[in-house]
Amino acid sequence: MNEVLTFAKATKLDIRFGLVEVPVQYSWNELRPKYQKWLENVKVYKYNTANLEAHVIVPLMSMYTQIAAETNVPATWIAAINYRESANSLHRYFGNGDPISHTTVHVPKGRGPFKTWKAGCLDALHMMGLVGLTNWTLDWFCYQAERFNGFGYEMHGKASSYVFGGTSVQQRGKYDADGHWNPDLMDSQLGVLPIYFALAKIYPTLAIPLKD
Repeated sequence: MNEVLTFAKATKLDIRFGLVEVPVQYSWNELRPKYQKWLENVKVYKYNTANLEAHVIVPLMSMYTQIAAETNVPATWIAAINYRESANSLHRYFGNGDPISHTTVHVPKGRGPFKTWKAGCLDALHMMGLVGLTNWTLDWFCYQAERFNGFGYEMHGKASSYVFGGTSVQQRGKYDADGHWNPDLMDSQLGVLPIYFALAKIYPTLAIPLKD
């Protein structure tokens, strides 16, 4: 499944959009068993919080589903990433949370400015090579979220809080600044997975299979 994303090497592992090619140890084939094991037993500890956040997202879902129709990237994935990056803002670049009204200064630098949030979202999805991917399953959903954020957690042998924050899979350890790893810090923000579960309950037709 989606073998085209099993790449050979990369120069930077902790910076998004530098991951068009990833080392074998961070490839889909290598990490997929971990995701499947985690997803078999995961529990959402902060489901009430996730449900509240999902209802905040509801007014935006029509735009997310429109982008999904154009790109084949699930609306729930787009929604969860935008929650994590920008607290659902439509004034910030989907790829890193910088204002869409200015050229981005964080990685990826030099993008925009964009007239609309949608234009910036499409720019980021194309940069990541996500447009047109098929066979979305929940393990693939999680993998693409971690690839979007970067494999810094994996480098430290931890499950990504960007994905699993607020669940039984989450572990201590977080980047509290660019490139600085704090092994004792617990990420308080929800990961994309709890947001997905809450949205899938509201929109059952947007639910994604656990695996193929």
